[in-house]
Amino acid sequence: MTIVPIAITFIHNIATAFWVGGMLVLLFSVLPSIKPSSENEEGKLQFLKAFTDRNSTFIYGCILVLILTGILLNRLTGQSTRFLQFKNAYTTILSMKHILYLLMAAITLGRSIQVRKMDMRSKKKTKIDGIAFIKINAALGVVVILLSSALPFLAY
Repeated sequence: MTIVPIAITFIHNIATAFWVGGMLVLLFSVLPSIKPSSENEEGKLQFLKAFTDRNSTFIYGCILVLILTGILLNRLTGQSTRFLQFKNAYTTILSMKHILYLLMAAITLGRSIQVRKMDMRSKKKTKIDGIAFIKINAALGVVVILLSSALPFLAY
């Protein structure tokens, strides 16, 4: 029945859109908006902490949903039987996607911890590194979406 794979793919895509889309909104809309609008560094920091706290629950949920739906999708395609295989184009792209996903999850977790620990005495470099992590993660997310777009054409 096709409804089950469609539903699983839909949920997988929504979780991806929320996670990667959230990073892109943060990078291209939220951060540029608060940068010039507030000269109060403490207010900016409080906003970023609140934003991170609010989104962390959703993002961690998305990470879990992506793992679960990814496992289900892997079983439905029948193309890959083990984690990180490089037997053909499909499994190679899927493995690359998994490696990038794990890197993104690690960056997300690290950045969340960093934002929670930031205070006004922190060095400016730490704040800049946090933005660099957002940029790197957003770029990785776009690459993951690109790789995901290629998978259906390699499945058969």
